Amino acid sequence: LLTTTSVIYTVPAATQAHIKYISVVNSDASDRTFTLYHDGSATVNLILPTSTIVAGGFAEYNGDIFMEPGDTLQAKASVADVVVITVYGVETTTT
Repeated sequence: LLTTTSVIYTVPAATQAHIKYISVVNSDASDRTFTLYHDGSATVNLILPTSTIVAGGFAEYNGDIFMEPGDTLQAKASVADVVVITVYGVETTTT
């Protein structure tokens, strides 16, 4: 991740996405923070507010996020390249 809010996933055209699980890992030797958003980076778009992950630790999001074509997941971290986010879900083509 970057230290500025960046798009980490965009739902393709003619597709819907159902996000079920998000894993966030801190691979650094120091505690780090991250923030996760859906479709914008304003307070109303927060999925997970700024959260601290201990050195070598992880955080999980288990839930349902339903996304439409063009929707985005955005994230930022306190230090670049040491916080890794992995998103698991299903894309469905719409007609």
